[in-house]
Amino acid sequence: MSLGARRTLKWRCSQLAGVYGVLHRILYCVFEGIRLSKVLEMILNSIVDAADVVDKAFEILIQSVASRLAGLEKRLRDMIYGISNANELSIHLSGDVRKVA
Repeated sequence: MSLGARRTLKWRCSQLAGVYGVLHRILYCVFEGIRLSKVLEMILNSIVDAADVVDKAFEILIQSVASRLAGLEKRLRDMIYGISNANELSIHLSGDVRKVA
């Protein structure tokens, strides 16, 4: 084999090795990307699940606060009604006392 043929063969082998290296890197990146995309998908699913849990917790908290406020409103209404009834009774009794006196 002549020197020129050897150089050509060596050059072609280095070209093939370079192509193989590039293909290897591309495939590695593709498979690594697939693996990373699965990891990212799992992370995003976890974030969505956590957001659902937080959303449900806030919904329960809001319902609890609304229920307590409704109970407080009823108690305040009863107190105000009781105070107004007591005032009416007091006025009524004071009127009766004056009549008796």
